[in-house]
Amino acid sequence: METKTKYQVLTSENDGILEVIITGKVTGSDVKKLQQEMQKFRDTFGDKLLVNLQAVNDGLGYGETLYYVRRPARPTGKVAIVDLPAHEKYKQFFETAVPNTEMKVKWFTDIDQARAWLRHQEKDVPAFKL
Repeated sequence: METKTKYQVLTSENDGILEVIITGKVTGSDVKKLQQEMQKFRDTFGDKLLVNLQAVNDGLGYGETLYYVRRPARPTGKVAIVDLPAHEKYKQFFETAVPNTEMKVKWFTDIDQARAWLRHQEKDVPAFKL
């Protein structure tokens, strides 16, 4: 028997970026399923992911909405989190969730700034030569 969730996941592609909008209420029991959905998006689409949490209801499980960021199967690429200013207390959690990996995560309140960050190509730092 499949358990019904109280959240919805909507996706769209915008100039090479997969945008994921999560709406509704995410509870602790939803985390594993949401983690699997997010990993499937990354595996299918690529490593530039914008996750919009502005329509997620506060409540039990909110801080764990992006649990998958802490332990993704393939921690590479860039993930932009777009959220409400009232949730700034979660910024550090999201941005420091994947230390010592090749994945970069940044938290925003402005969706256009998030898109710009994802589109920005970082230059390789040249190796120090003697």
